[in-house]
Amino acid sequence: MDILKDIKSTKVLDEAKKKVAGNRRGGGVQIPGNSGENRVLPVKGDDRSEEMKVWVSSTLGDSLKLITKKLEEVDAKANVAAAEKEELVKLRAEKAALELVVLNRGKESSTEKRKRAMAAPAAPVAATPKMSVAKVRSRGSSKSRSRRVEISSDDEVEDDSVRQNSAPKMEKSRDLSEVKKLLSELVQGRTRTVWLKAHSVGDLLHNQKSFAQPHQFECACAGLDLPRLNGHVAVKLSEINNIHPFLFNAKNVPFPGSMDSRKMVVRACNDALDGLRSAGLMMEEMRVEWLAITRRGEVRHVDCVLSEYVTGVGRSLDGLVLSPLDRNTSETWVECPILYETGLQKMYLCNENYETVFTPPNVLLSNCKAAYESVGLCKLATWDRQGGLQFAYVISKEKDKLKKRLIVPSFASPFREASGLLSTALNGLIRRIKVPHFNLRTIGDLKGEVGRINEYGMKMGLDFEARTYDIKEMFTQLPHEEIMMAVQWVVDVFHEKEVKWIRINSWVIQF
Repeated sequence: MDILKDIKSTKVLDEAKKKVAGNRRGGGVQIPGNSGENRVLPVKGDDRSEEMKVWVSSTLGDSLKLITKKLEEVDAKANVAAAEKEELVKLRAEKAALELVVLNRGKESSTEKRKRAMAAPAAPVAATPKMSVAKVRSRGSSKSRSRRVEISSDDEVEDDSVRQNSAPKMEKSRDLSEVKKLLSELVQGRTRTVWLKAHSVGDLLHNQKSFAQPHQFECACAGLDLPRLNGHVAVKLSEINNIHPFLFNAKNVPFPGSMDSRKMVVRACNDALDGLRSAGLMMEEMRVEWLAITRRGEVRHVDCVLSEYVTGVGRSLDGLVLSPLDRNTSETWVECPILYETGLQKMYLCNENYETVFTPPNVLLSNCKAAYESVGLCKLATWDRQGGLQFAYVISKEKDKLKKRLIVPSFASPFREASGLLSTALNGLIRRIKVPHFNLRTIGDLKGEVGRINEYGMKMGLDFEARTYDIKEMFTQLPHEEIMMAVQWVVDVFHEKEVKWIRINSWVIQF
């Protein structure tokens, strides 16, 4: 700072000398008098410095004030930085002193142990050749152990205080922010986008699962010129005019458009960086420069259907339920939410074979987990912590559109793995039981099983009565107690034969 002052003052003096030299050539300094006439006075050597100060203050007064103010601010910042450095040096010195004290305590304890060992009388031992050899080998291969230092609670508190005092300075430093920025850029540069299977028309249009969640349904078909059923819209997508025939088959895969592709890439990149956001290394969302990461692809045909068109058709039918039509997954059924709500209530809420449970989902899952562990199923498969309860939904039947088919998804169930193992074991037991039954391994075994049962009935002189049921009633109308009794009867049959366990691949199930 002193060098800067000297340079600036030197420049100012040089300019002043030039001005004074110009005045000398004129023979003196002109001073206007009271009468308006200029008088020329000789300049004395002693008054030169005073005149120079007057000229400098008159011409550079404001600039000198600003420069002086800036220099004072710089000096203040330098003093603050010096004070922080002195404080940091003091903290380091205190920490070094603490470490030295701890090290001296360790040395004192080790010397005391050595004194005790030397003071203790050693028992005489006869040195045999084998023992001497063993001693030499042990000395040659011995290694010094790492010293164990014990720190008292007081020392720990002081050490922690030193760390806490230096922690804010580390957080405020620019180096730490630069390191965080470099880590964020490194992870962003290493992120790779992997394209998965393309979405079909059904994946983009069908929304029946979103309507399965509990909420109030409202009529969304008012003003729509579409075929109706019981006063509400109910029509196949293929029967609606002005829709491309490509959408009539829900299994078709449209060409991914640029807008949808951009959204997918941006969403995938930001999902991959959620770990950085949770760690506090990245706060804003990642921006993808689309032109920098893409290249020109193949030329599309004229009749190619883009994914944007499919999503646009879905937005035009916003508010209506779009679902696959029964077993024909290629057909899309469009209906009003009121009809869908009626089907849900008829199949679940108004069905006496189902029990309404008002327990919160998290409490219900915790109770299921406790029962799962109490019966020992955790030995077969672990409880999936990422699993949860899913919403059941219905789809319309093709023969009668007012009738619905129950769909209960279980792919995200926490006990899905254990359920698969137990069902495989139960099917294996039923196949090995000698009592006639109607359990089929495959549908191709139906004809042979029916013929075998007929032969058994003719030999025993039995009469048969045939009835037809809907397949959904097999799961809903059969009493749960009867099912439990049937399973227990199968297990008891094998217990009488002293069969206690069954092996499924590498799993052993004891029953």
